[in-house]
Amino acid sequence: INTYRKPTHTDQYLLWTSEHPTIHKMSVIRTLYHRANIITEERDRKQEDKHIQHALKTCRYPTWAINKGKQQTTTERKEQPKQRTRNPERQEPKPVITLPYIRGITEKIRATMKKHNINTPTKPYTTVRNRLVHPKDKIPAGLKCGVIYEIPCKLCNKTYIGETGRQLNTRTIEHRKECEKEASRKHTRAAKEEAESTIKKSAVTDHCTRENHVMDWDNTRIINTEQQKYKRWVEIRRCGP
Repeated sequence: INTYRKPTHTDQYLLWTSEHPTIHKMSVIRTLYHRANIITEERDRKQEDKHIQHALKTCRYPTWAINKGKQQTTTERKEQPKQRTRNPERQEPKPVITLPYIRGITEKIRATMKKHNINTPTKPYTTVRNRLVHPKDKIPAGLKCGVIYEIPCKLCNKTYIGETGRQLNTRTIEHRKECEKEASRKHTRAAKEEAESTIKKSAVTDHCTRENHVMDWDNTRIINTEQQKYKRWVEIRRCGP
């Protein structure tokens, strides 16, 4: 019995030179040899080994990596399966932080996190799919939901940073209407004192009322997109409105 491959099979695996963590590439080697160990008969295993080595070398895998992956699967095969035992004192699960893989940087961060007992799985940072595949039309900025946005003032260098889970246009229209409503009030001393003592719906309305300024609505821009409300709040605090 040998490993069956379709006539259309190309032996194209994850390239060794691709921007992926080394552990992902080593898992490709182990998977191929593990399959050979559990499917291929002893008499056909030598031929399968040659096929695997040829396919991996075509994908630019170095000899040392192929030998190491093969050795790991051989060792696992010889070891007896461990019996699972219940631990009465259940340990707390390790915290997990998923890191984007950037060669030379992610490894250093993982080493630091490991000292603090933090598990750090990695994922590709930039892929061909992310760069080339865009099946949907680009959404206009005003129609995007779950955004952190910035509105500059026309008369000073201050900006308002806010967040919304709805469409950006919907929220900016609300801001604009409230500011225009406050600006249309009679400019009497009593009206001014009342306006200053009233708690406004947002800081942008408060700024326009107290300073008698106008926001530059046409230059509203999106700082970031985030669907989770709490993460938007964290982003606002980070930006320091």
